[in-house]
Amino acid sequence: MSDLVFVCDISSIKEGILNSVDVEGIPLMVSINEGKYLVNSRICTHKTYDLTKGHFSPGYVTCLLHTSVFDLEDGEAQNPPATEALEIYQTQIKDSKLYIVL
Repeated sequence: MSDLVFVCDISSIKEGILNSVDVEGIPLMVSINEGKYLVNSRICTHKTYDLTKGHFSPGYVTCLLHTSVFDLEDGEAQNPPATEALEIYQTQIKDSKLYIVL
């Protein structure tokens, strides 16, 4: 059974910024791309580096440790050394609050 879990108020998220949030012990990264709220794991799948310290470009995040790029829509690694995708979370907005499905 899936549950909706509160992440944050949408007013706290700004487009073009990688936001760090912990939800139920899960390190998450929240971003907005073309008006869509995206929630991903924030830990690089190559090395345990916090991707919110990385570089955001529309729809992508670049890990500053080894320059792997991840697609924020589907989590897929775009180049080595990372080969595994980031976990992505389905989102819902209710009453100006962002939730993920766990």
